[in-house]
Amino acid sequence: MTAAKKTKEVAIPDVADLPDLVPTPSVFDEIGSDDVALARLKIGQDMSPPVQTRTAEYGDIYSVMSKDDTDPVVGWAFGDEGANGTSKNKDAGLVFHVIDMYRGKAVENSEGGLELFDYSDSNAPPEAWVTYNYFVCAPTLDDFLPLKWVLWKTGRQVAQQINTILKKNQARGPAYLVAFELTSKKVSNDKGRYCVPQLRHVEPTEANVKVASAMAELLSGRPDIRAANSVATDEPGI
Repeated sequence: MTAAKKTKEVAIPDVADLPDLVPTPSVFDEIGSDDVALARLKIGQDMSPPVQTRTAEYGDIYSVMSKDDTDPVVGWAFGDEGANGTSKNKDAGLVFHVIDMYRGKAVENSEGGLELFDYSDSNAPPEAWVTYNYFVCAPTLDDFLPLKWVLWKTGRQVAQQINTILKKNQARGPAYLVAFELTSKKVSNDKGRYCVPQLRHVEPTEANVKVASAMAELLSGRPDIRAANSVATDEPGI
């Protein structure tokens, strides 16, 4: 009778048996709210880098880390176009809450760039556009950090809608208690085609309000937040 062949077994330690890692709290303690980058909320335009590289489609709503970022996180896809340039997408739009907002001014210079001014700056030329610089909570795109969203020119009407709804609900408490749903619409005129934001006031959910509250607390410890005035240069110049 031949002896049974013994199989060598390797014991795999349970996770609970692994030694504790040496904590390095100093790494996280050194990273404050002003040491992290905030992504930007965008609507895909013909000149947007993600649209040009086909990593997003014209009319999509997405976030990017910079104006040259071609690796977007798409939060709402436009879908097939229906009547009047609206989307046939049956999915709900991108839900967001406003954490903070400040106004600025911007004017295009002769080199195609932008010159930025504080809203009350007396040096701003008369032709300067008002910019509405929002910090929004959009949990579908980021449930930890707020996004920057700048509205001006063609976006001014939607900014006024947002501001009106916020003002009417001021007695309820912080702005982030109000929820909005964002989609886009394709329009065109003699200057070309472009996408404009479409807004709907919706009921907030308890989960989203909780996330927005945490973001508001995070921004409260960032004293430089309103100094980061930036305008997206891929917005339509119409």
